[in-house]
Amino acid sequence: MNDGIRKLYSINEISIAALIGGPLAGFYLISRNFKALDKKSLSTISFVIGIIATIFLAVVIVFIPQDIMDKIPDVIIPALFTPVIYAYVKKAQGQEIKDHFKNGWAKHSQRRTAVTGVLALAITLASFFAIGKIAGSINVSAP
Repeated sequence: MNDGIRKLYSINEISIAALIGGPLAGFYLISRNFKALDKKSLSTISFVIGIIATIFLAVVIVFIPQDIMDKIPDVIIPALFTPVIYAYVKKAQGQEIKDHFKNGWAKHSQRRTAVTGVLALAITLASFFAIGKIAGSINVSAP
C-alpha cells in the first residue's frame, strides 16, 4: 500500500493460504484485506481470531492422545477449518472483493500469498512444539 494502490487477496488465495498455514494465515490475510478496505477494527479482530484459533488448535492437537491422533488422517484438520475460513471471508468480504476486482483494482501476487502461508505454517509448528514442550513438562498425576 505504500504506492497508493489498494490491493486485496482473493477468497481463493485466502483459502489456499489457510490450507497451507492454518487459521493464522487465513485470518492474517483477511485482516490485511480489512485494513486495505479501511476497516481497522475488523482488521485487528480478524488477526486476533487467527492467533486464538491457532493456539486453540495447537492445544487441542497436543492434548489428544497419540493413539487417537494416529487414527486421524492428516488431511482432516485442514479439511475442517479451511471451509470455515472460506465461508467467513466470502460472507464478510465477498462482495467487496468482487467489486474490487470488477473495478480493475489490483490483487496481491500468488507468491506473496504462498510465502504468507509458509511463514504462518512455520509459526504454527513452532507454537505446537512450544505447547507440546510446556505440556510435557507439566507433571499431572492422580492423587
